[in-house]
Amino acid sequence: MNSEFDNMTTELGHVLVIDDNLIVTESLRAALESNFSVATGDSGEACLAYLANGSHLPDLILLDIEMGGIDGFETCRQIRSEHDMAVIFVSSHDDLSERIKAFDSGGDDFIVKPFDPEVVMRKAQRAVREHAEKKQLHAEKANLQSIAMDFLRNVGDTGILLTFMRSSLGVVDYDELATRLVQSCAEYGVDCHVQIRHAAGTCTLTPSGPASALEESVLEKSAGMGRIFQFSRRLVVNYDFVSILILNLPDCEEEAGKLRDNIAILAESAEAIAETIAVRKESALRAEALQAAANETV
Repeated sequence: MNSEFDNMTTELGHVLVIDDNLIVTESLRAALESNFSVATGDSGEACLAYLANGSHLPDLILLDIEMGGIDGFETCRQIRSEHDMAVIFVSSHDDLSERIKAFDSGGDDFIVKPFDPEVVMRKAQRAVREHAEKKQLHAEKANLQSIAMDFLRNVGDTGILLTFMRSSLGVVDYDELATRLVQSCAEYGVDCHVQIRHAAGTCTLTPSGPASALEESVLEKSAGMGRIFQFSRRLVVNYDFVSILILNLPDCEEEAGKLRDNIAILAESAEAIAETIAVRKESALRAEALQAAANETV
């Protein structure tokens, strides 16, 4: 069994001709080589081996049906399991059952032997053009889907921040604020430890509850590492009242960058709310002191 592969490149595209009859392969080459680079093989196995090599995938395969080894129908089915280039069957049998089998196995068109070289050229040009348009449409669709997913993700991220701020504006307790911070980080798909420092001490919380002494000491040391500090997949965001330690940043740098921005905004919002809680508590203490002084005066 012999096969010949020619990997020359031309402007219009690359065609792979598979037929166990040398006269047919050379006739098809002669019909196409003025506009395409042409490679030839003499069996379904040779066709699959050429595609597996992957160095120069064809835009079109002209495929004989009756060959030694696996036939054209099975070859096409295996091609379709991994590739989407155009496939035109070339057969000496022009009956309905053959055409149905060709269609069912994934073929795009059918040429009957003996063939007119002009018809072969026209069909090849159309098949290559349609394949290129299909690839472009798939690429545009994938790009649009990516843009849509980014938009929805950004909308979701904004929604998490807005929900946190709206629900936390009336919070008057540091423990409750820490709980809401942990919940918001979980909505971003990450685990975190949160520490809120206040006049009466600290509140350190993890997804499983109050922090251990070791976890608390880690956050206390992290608080002195600057506003934003990252090491490996961990991220620390520090403010005067609030520190957030993220334990599992995404591996994707783009996703990690977006998460850093969102966590920084979340921490800044929590800092403002913690300041408000401090002012409220201080105002309440002053009110109690004034009430006590008034009672004593009376």
